[in-house]
Amino acid sequence: MKTKIFFAAIGAALALTACDSAWTPALDGGRSGKVDPASLEVEVDDTEILLTRGAGDYNLADFTVKIFPKDSDTPVRTWTYAKTPEIFSLPVGDYRVDVVSHEVKKAAFAEPLYMGSAEFSIADSKITDIGTVNCTFRSIKVSVRFTDELRAVMGDDVKVTVVCNDDGRLEYTPSETRSGYYEAVAGSSTLAARFTGTVKGNAEDIHRVYTDAAAGQHRIITFGLRDSQLEPDPETGQIDPSQGINVSVDVDTEDISGSVDGGEDNLDPSDRPGHEDFVDPEDPDKPNPPTPGDDASEIKLDCPLDLSIRHEVNADNAAKSIVTITSKYGMTNLMVDISSTSEDFIDLLSTVGLATSFDIMHPGSCEEGLRTLGLLEGVEVGKCEVTFNVSTLIGLLGTFNGNDFDFRITATDEKGKSESETLMFHVN
Repeated sequence: MKTKIFFAAIGAALALTACDSAWTPALDGGRSGKVDPASLEVEVDDTEILLTRGAGDYNLADFTVKIFPKDSDTPVRTWTYAKTPEIFSLPVGDYRVDVVSHEVKKAAFAEPLYMGSAEFSIADSKITDIGTVNCTFRSIKVSVRFTDELRAVMGDDVKVTVVCNDDGRLEYTPSETRSGYYEAVAGSSTLAARFTGTVKGNAEDIHRVYTDAAAGQHRIITFGLRDSQLEPDPETGQIDPSQGINVSVDVDTEDISGSVDGGEDNLDPSDRPGHEDFVDPEDPDKPNPPTPGDDASEIKLDCPLDLSIRHEVNADNAAKSIVTITSKYGMTNLMVDISSTSEDFIDLLSTVGLATSFDIMHPGSCEEGLRTLGLLEGVEVGKCEVTFNVSTLIGLLGTFNGNDFDFRITATDEKGKSESETLMFHVN
């Protein structure tokens, strides 16, 4: 949908004493011209590249209008749309006008970003018509939905965390009806979704990674309940419910041509401990578990320490706190989630440039802290083997007596498969 707005509609209500009208240009030899904002037509195009087109979730009165000298990033005039003056003067020269819906944010609910620019020139003693500025949708829009069948059996702890552009992070709960809008950053096209929570009494922790995220897209991620149709155990006659709880994921996206690329994108539980022998009765290409030689994702996290128990913090265990992650396919994400019974330790993380959750392969604002601690050495998207030396973090724990510390590491490969392990420590 396109909305055309003419500044003349408000010109009569605004005097030359409007916002910023006291500004006097540094005239070149007295040569100047005037700009007639009534000629500035703002065209908002919200026909996003998405599955469902909305009516436009924006307030035109709050749009910001900025005037720049050509090839400069320092504005000489700035107003909100509602406070644009009738006519104003500028020195002779070339200019650019930018119109933007709001300041760019890494991620926010219900705040789509629209931007547009146009160039114009000021001639001596002339009134210039600026022309049309076409403001287009510049965000990556993400909607998260839950089917009624899944809602009926999931716990109150269910949430979906969606991360994009390295630093953009939003949490979607089942009660959240708004869409999230993420900044589209050049060179960062990965979007990751993580479903956590209880389904039929079983803890679910599912990761999914999507590539080629770009401005103008609308990714609709729908979580549902999938019936695995498992057979009863031949000895007990019972069905193990932990083997039959599978959360399905549908992702729909529409490209510029309007064709829909979507459909069932189910995640079977075979990449989680205890589910390796999962049989998919609905997939004719996977009637049985993979056998050696099959083209299956394989991710392993190995450590000299026993990952099934909690270890005391000491020099010997610190030296063994090295996790080697190997993958058959190149890795796209390496998430680290830190939890502790010590609030002081959680506060300490921010002072050393870290957070309680970060992606080592896309560190964002944590990059400086991770680099200082030597945690980025050898880490690169697409590698099949990465070493994460947790001992550098263990060195921070010594003074927090009587507390527990968990470092959960989740590796995801380019096929979307994930594996997790947790290093657990205690300080006496």
